[in-house]
Amino acid sequence: MSVTELVLIAAVVLIASVVQTTAGFGFSLTAVPMMALFTETRTASMLAAILSMVTSGFQSWHGRRVIEWTSVRRLCLAAGIGMPFGLVLFDLASEQVLRTFLGVTTLAMVVLLGAGSLYQWAHLDVVQADARESAALAAPA
Repeated sequence: MSVTELVLIAAVVLIASVVQTTAGFGFSLTAVPMMALFTETRTASMLAAILSMVTSGFQSWHGRRVIEWTSVRRLCLAAGIGMPFGLVLFDLASEQVLRTFLGVTTLAMVVLLGAGSLYQWAHLDVVQADARESAALAAPA
């Protein structure tokens, strides 16, 4: 790996860490596509997975008192089911297939996260309107 690649990787890790710290997730979602621009997809995926374990472990330790274990169990079960399929794809697919898969899944996640954000904002407006209406009705005339 060249010095330029190492500097670029350090910059990507810094950006992805800021995203993880700000949003509480998203290290790999940010890091892998960016690193795949200048390294092999396999290298980017493995490096992001290792670094993500560090950042997620740090967050988990600091948030251990408020962890929702039901959600953790559900996510671990889903990961356990999906991981063998991902490992087969990772092992057998060409670099081009991996890049295409990475691009499609990244775009899908952006759309899903955006749709979730829009839903939350729309719901928030309804909740705020209901609260204003309730406050107006409760106020003395």
